[in-house]
Amino acid sequence: TSTALIYYCRKRDYRGIKLCLSIGADPNVADSEGLFATDILLIGKVDETIVKKVLKKFLIVTDSLKIHRNVRERYFELYTGLTKFVDNLEMID
Repeated sequence: TSTALIYYCRKRDYRGIKLCLSIGADPNVADSEGLFATDILLIGKVDETIVKKVLKKFLIVTDSLKIHRNVRERYFELYTGLTKFVDNLEMID
């Protein structure tokens, strides 16, 4: 289910993401390239509305979200409305 979650995160498919979470997908499981769902959401097209909705959904199933430090440093600042999620991010080197 976590592989499907990564797929839907890449597509920014909110319905697919919700479905994966509802059947137990873990946003903190890395894909075959070592990226987490939060990494995938931030990389690519900047869409603050969908990213906010997805992060809120992720935080229903987990208290913290793994994100690679370099992804956070490079992409997080592109999203001005995500500051409330900073405390929930677990930096991975």
